[in-house]
Amino acid sequence: MKLIIQYGIAMLLTLFCGALLVLLQGERPLYALKEIFYGAFGNEVNIGTSLRWMTPSLLVGAAGVISFRAGVMNMGMEGQMYLEHYLLRYWGILCICRCSAIFFFVFL
Repeated sequence: MKLIIQYGIAMLLTLFCGALLVLLQGERPLYALKEIFYGAFGNEVNIGTSLRWMTPSLLVGAAGVISFRAGVMNMGMEGQMYLEHYLLRYWGILCICRCSAIFFFVFL
């Protein structure tokens, strides 16, 4: 329960700091928050885009947690994310198009 309260306070402080920054720019914080949520979850395309950008970040975060818990410092996570994106893109092309491995090498 204590952990949930800590995360809740951290989230509220983050929202408060973001609202302060929006106010300093002369805009309305509630309108900005509404637009942020609409941009992420407003329709099917926005939800798909959010998932597309969220998935690699979650996988890299999970890899970081595993390596840090194992006592290994992994400083190359951003490069691993780019490599993962590169390889998964071509794997997706192969699976969706149901093409042979030759198709993979055409786009290298």
